[in-house]
Amino acid sequence: MGICSAQPNCTVPDNYIVPFDADPDIAGTGVLAAFFIGVWSTYIIIAWGYFFNDRISDDCLSDFDRWIRHGSLTLPNHIRQWIFKKEAQKWTGSSTALIKICLMISDQQLVIGTAMLLIGFITHCNIPQYYFEIIADYGWVTSCVYQTSVMVTYPVFQQKPAMRHWRAAWMTCQAGFIFICQILTYHKDWLFLFGTPTKCIWENMSTGYVKGSQMVQLIVTLSFQVWSYLFAMGVFYPRYVGWTTYFLRAVRYILRLPTRFHVWLSRRWKRPTRLQRGVLATTAFAMLLWGFWWITGYRMSDDSSRVEAMQGSENEWSTGQMMPLLMLALPLFMAVELYWDNTTEKPKPEDTINIPLRTRKRSTIDSLLCSTHSLISSSAASLLSTSYTPRTISSWNLDAREVFESYSHARGLDSDTVDLETWRPSLSGSQEAFFELEYLTIEKLWFRILLVVVSMVVLGGFITGALFGYVI
Repeated sequence: MGICSAQPNCTVPDNYIVPFDADPDIAGTGVLAAFFIGVWSTYIIIAWGYFFNDRISDDCLSDFDRWIRHGSLTLPNHIRQWIFKKEAQKWTGSSTALIKICLMISDQQLVIGTAMLLIGFITHCNIPQYYFEIIADYGWVTSCVYQTSVMVTYPVFQQKPAMRHWRAAWMTCQAGFIFICQILTYHKDWLFLFGTPTKCIWENMSTGYVKGSQMVQLIVTLSFQVWSYLFAMGVFYPRYVGWTTYFLRAVRYILRLPTRFHVWLSRRWKRPTRLQRGVLATTAFAMLLWGFWWITGYRMSDDSSRVEAMQGSENEWSTGQMMPLLMLALPLFMAVELYWDNTTEKPKPEDTINIPLRTRKRSTIDSLLCSTHSLISSSAASLLSTSYTPRTISSWNLDAREVFESYSHARGLDSDTVDLETWRPSLSGSQEAFFELEYLTIEKLWFRILLVVVSMVVLGGFITGALFGYVI
């Protein structure tokens, strides 16, 4: 972590108060407001693009997602037809604009989050643990937002693969920073005194993880982080993540348990989507709430080691607080111009995200990339035995993709142009081994309910711990 110019004072005073200077450029009101507005605006636009962008194939959506999309895409047409007695015109440019806007604002969050983390690590010698914790939470939240955005922006990377490299490198750096931050912040002495320099934790890394519950929480947190990172990297480089199959097999085994119960129940209850529509919480949304909860909780904490030890005020408006708020206008203007250029004028061929996913016949490898689809394409379905119907098929796992890639590379073929008929002899005897046809549990009703319950239990545990002044 570098050499500090002076050894920080890590002794605990008798009054348990370590004075530190207030830094409104990190936790000031203006900075927090700009950060909250930017992150939530980005997340809302990403959610809008995921549900309402007609260039994202229906094969990549669950039943619940398609229900939302169908209503959103047909409502304007019904209104126009009812008022003007005229069919609504199809605007293909708006889809391209939406993808470009999501790409632009998600890149901004990626750069901002990584920059904040880099500042925290550069100043780790003297920065109080209180401010380093807030910086770590900034990075956590922006990482969640960016890794969610790849579900919307992946057509850009399919059309222009060169655009993915710097984003993948930047995201890898951010993931590495967050990984280290999680190890630091789960130390048993972390935030014992808010003003203690972060460097002090590095001196006691070997003896700081003795509580069983904290170790379990750390492992779970790091597991979710690695999982989300591999998912995003799988979108960037789908041909080079086959090794993750072995890592995900144990996870899939656990996730299949509620799936079997859902299959059994769905045969007896024909309309499970009624409850599914009410389950709005997702993993990414829960992670965002988790991050914002900690930022707000630490910022408003009345702990004596913060209130009495802080020298100065975080609420003083300065250039460092006003600038982030004013800079929010920049992505707003760019987003408006992008949308205007792509909807009012006929876009140039090179400016269009020319991937008509909803109309073209999807290739086999494209079907494998859509890990959340409930219905597979006709080209992929031709490889399956007749006993399986599209209704009972939710996803093809990474094993199938790995087999396709190995087959293509061994013969020097492009996986997107493989002749499906040549697959029948090689897969006729081992089809079951390579294609495990199951519901994708994370998109189904009962697993979503399970996620909500687990998220509420974990969040409730942290809230209880924060109220009583200790970590469960």
